[in-house]
Amino acid sequence: NRAVDNARALIAATAAHCPLTNFALVGYSQGADAAGDLAAAIGTGLDVVGPHRLVAVGLLSDPRRSEQDPLVGHPVAGNGAGGARVGGFGLVSPNVRTICAVGDLYCSTPPEDFVTRVAGFLAMSAGSPLDKLEDYRDEATLLYADIMAAGGIPTLHAQLTPDANGRREAQIREFYRSQIHQDYSNYPVDERGTTATHWLR
Repeated sequence: NRAVDNARALIAATAAHCPLTNFALVGYSQGADAAGDLAAAIGTGLDVVGPHRLVAVGLLSDPRRSEQDPLVGHPVAGNGAGGARVGGFGLVSPNVRTICAVGDLYCSTPPEDFVTRVAGFLAMSAGSPLDKLEDYRDEATLLYADIMAAGGIPTLHAQLTPDANGRREAQIREFYRSQIHQDYSNYPVDERGTTATHWLR
């Protein structure tokens, strides 16, 4: 929230002095979370500048990535660990690009991994300002509907057994060992071997 507020203030100050200036938002991991949230707010036409002035949004390992967001690179399944932004990016959608490395659990949580999805939702919503409560209520409703459609509370319980927790722990340990999340400067996104950071630049 602080990052969103700081970026909004910087854009407002620049826009006041330079009324013809356009803007881009770029972020990685938590920075992508903040840049994406501000881009989504601008995309509604209700934020610091009009959507026509936000000409590029580049998000690396966005924990709020949606499978519907325009992806650069290899296909990955699932949304980000924090759940997709309800309503997407609005009018700035054509200018958004997201990059998520295969195996990066921050930006590609399997849709059937409800324990991780619930944990991600709780982490994202904790301490959020009151004006965001409606958004998080909508996200909670969607998550609940997905859990119920997959079998309800028994499905969630099955993902919390000692065996399931052991498998999840092993998966998370392997994820951290792999350094996938930290290595976007070496992650190729096209057949020429262009890395994610070079493509984004």
